[in-house]
Amino acid sequence: MSHINKNALKLVIFIIRGLKKILNLSKKGLTYVGRPFSVIIDKLARYTLIPLYRIYNFFKRRFLGFVGPARSRVFAILTKKYIVHVLIVVMSLFVFVGNISAKETRAENFGEQTVVYGIFNNEERFQLVEEKATVNPEEKVLSYLDTGSQINSRSLILDDNSVTEEQLAEGLSSVTSGGSAIVKPNITETEISIASRNQTVEHNVASGETISTIAKRYNVSINTILWANNLTERSVIKPGMSLTVLPVSGVQHQVARGDTVQSLALKYSVESEKITSYNNLSEDGQIVIGQDLIIPGGERPAPTIVSRSTNQYAAIPDVSLSKILQPTTLETAPRGSSVGTGKMVWPTTWRVITQYFSWRHAGLDIDGDYSSPILAADAGVVTRVGWGNGYGNMVMVDHGNGIVTLYAHLSKFHVTQGQTVSRGQSLGMMGTTGWSTGTHLHFEVRVNGVKKNPLSYIQ
Repeated sequence: MSHINKNALKLVIFIIRGLKKILNLSKKGLTYVGRPFSVIIDKLARYTLIPLYRIYNFFKRRFLGFVGPARSRVFAILTKKYIVHVLIVVMSLFVFVGNISAKETRAENFGEQTVVYGIFNNEERFQLVEEKATVNPEEKVLSYLDTGSQINSRSLILDDNSVTEEQLAEGLSSVTSGGSAIVKPNITETEISIASRNQTVEHNVASGETISTIAKRYNVSINTILWANNLTERSVIKPGMSLTVLPVSGVQHQVARGDTVQSLALKYSVESEKITSYNNLSEDGQIVIGQDLIIPGGERPAPTIVSRSTNQYAAIPDVSLSKILQPTTLETAPRGSSVGTGKMVWPTTWRVITQYFSWRHAGLDIDGDYSSPILAADAGVVTRVGWGNGYGNMVMVDHGNGIVTLYAHLSKFHVTQGQTVSRGQSLGMMGTTGWSTGTHLHFEVRVNGVKKNPLSYIQ
């Protein structure tokens, strides 16, 4: 056993000595091999790396001398424990101010605050005018070739005294040929004139046209066009809009119940003879309800300003409470065949809007009192008269083409189901029946069952 241990020890010693000699030989070999590289590395470090490192340290010390204190202050502020609270307060203020300055966006004026809308819809600064040649269908040439410009062969008997010196001086030339003469024609000038009209026309507004240019074209006053289309001095016309133009300056009136020629003459400040003669009426001035009359030279009377009583109960009629609250039987008349004109008038005498159309309020609320009549916005057939739950006493008029108007909160009715009404005819009186706070008219326009903004249809 001891013999084996001695041999193992000798083997280990031999291996260690061998490794030592190998390392010594490797060291000497690497020294001889790496000596040229060491010279190159020494030169590179001495003349390149060391100078660059010195320059780097120089600028580093300078930069830290300036930035170090400021950076310390910034980090000191950011590391304050109250910085989070300050940021939360600032953000809350921004949100609070934004909510206060926010405005309601309606469907009809959506997008008016955008930059594009301000650029392309500023009508006060810009006006796009397109000029192009147009043909007036009302203009006609009275004669292109007058009879005096024709060459007529007339049989003249010429003798010694047939042609005088005065005729020759005037340029009358005569050539005889077989007993006839060719006379020099007298050519007249061609005239262009506007054909007189005796009927109302519909004018489609073209680009660049205004009320004044249209009035000048048809030789009528500006007020005539404004009154015929229920426009005001501030109304804006757009290309494609259809305007009614009367044949003469004046107003157009649809005869209602109780109208006479004398009352119309007094109302529009004209002579009754003018109304009778222009409309080819009989001598007794007989007119019928629904007849359209032209009042030449007439002027629309100024609207009467009605002062509202300070006592809201002073003008309430004597109507029993049970009659107001008790719902009446709601009948539906068959669909009418009368078609409206497509131009609606204001449905009452007051023009004060208390609530506009929106997605929450599908109609137009117009202020008034118990003496304010409710007028049909257009011609049509009354399809409903009665109680309509929240609408109270209501009237519905079918104007054809899927257009229906509704008039709610009435105090009394002037029409019945199935009755044909004209534009501007009284349907009833304003009230406060149903779900109503104060006397007013709730006016709706429905197109194929969809509630639309009435201001888009009223002119």
